[in-house]
Amino acid sequence: MDSLSRRLSSHFALCAAAAAGVAGSAASAQVVWHTYGTNGIQVPANGDGLYFNLVTGATGTSAGAVGGGLFMNPYGTSPATITWFATSAGGSWRGVNIGGYANEVSNVGIGFTVGSSVPDSGAAGTPRFNTSAGTSWADGLPGDFSLNALNYFGFRFVFNNATHYGFGVMRVGADLADRHMMGFAFQSTAGASITTTAIPAPGALALLGAAGLMGSRRRRAA
Repeated sequence: MDSLSRRLSSHFALCAAAAAGVAGSAASAQVVWHTYGTNGIQVPANGDGLYFNLVTGATGTSAGAVGGGLFMNPYGTSPATITWFATSAGGSWRGVNIGGYANEVSNVGIGFTVGSSVPDSGAAGTPRFNTSAGTSWADGLPGDFSLNALNYFGFRFVFNNATHYGFGVMRVGADLADRHMMGFAFQSTAGASITTTAIPAPGALALLGAAGLMGSRRRRAA
């Protein structure tokens, strides 16, 4: 079933790439999911961590392995902090911060809407995008992420010169060095907002994939 999920994720990524070329088309809007199985994929507690390509969902231990600048990268050895790295070049991602420091990425929970309504700055305790000048940010304890829980974080990134909004789900264990990326999602339509939600079960992903394929066949037949 994990294999099926990965194949469907690849299909969705191709759909997203095609949809990105149709600027603002409501008909092409869809949420693109990349999932990593029932237990998620471990993010090593070291200086490399794991890189995730934001469009294809590919993973690797270097930026070059997943496609250069279009990535998010959690890493770090501290049991009390996850550090995130992002290139400052085009395609750089920015996480949603609710904490008291400028360079944080926060757990926003389920039901949070990630979109243009989230500002680039604001007071501590209010949601805003992390737009500090640096290229690394941290989730610390207490406050930003929760232990022994699923944590939902919002983000945005630039693809084909357009901003896309998404969110990820990370499972954290007894400390922040025990972390597994469960999956992430983004809106294929540039500028469209997305609301954090639980990761669909593999069966639900299969239904979504079948619906997308049938829709594609209908369009080609027309």
